[in-house]
Amino acid sequence: SGLSPVGSATPTGQDYAAIDHGAAAQATYGARPGEFVCVVERPAQGRSPLGLQVLPVMNTHLSVVKVSEGLIMDWNRANPQYEVKAHSTITEINGQRETSEAMLNQIRTERKLVFHIKNAVRSLQQ
Repeated sequence: SGLSPVGSATPTGQDYAAIDHGAAAQATYGARPGEFVCVVERPAQGRSPLGLQVLPVMNTHLSVVKVSEGLIMDWNRANPQYEVKAHSTITEINGQRETSEAMLNQIRTERKLVFHIKNAVRSLQQ
C-alpha cells in the first residue's frame, strides 16, 4: 500500500521514534481497560526531547499539562487513535505505578518509555 509520502523510503530517526505502533503496543504491553499504551524510545546518540509536560497528582499519577514537539508528538502523528494530549492521565511508566515520583524517575533515567494512559473523558454522546 502506497501510504508513505514520496521520498521517505529511507528510515529517519523520527520514523522509529514511535517503535511499537498502535494496536501492537496495546497487545504487547497489556493496556488495561480504559487505558492505552504509548511507547517511545530516545535515540542512543544525541538528545531528542520527549515533548511532555506533566504534573504529579496526589503522588499516585501524572497529569499531562502539555504536549509539544518531540517524541510524544511523533507518536501522536503515527498513532492518532492513541493520542497523548493535555488532561490525559499517566497511570504507569515502565511498570511503575505506585507513585508519581517513581514514574518521573523513569522519565529522567530511561531511554525506552512505556506509558499507560487514560484520556480525559469528554461527554461526546448526549
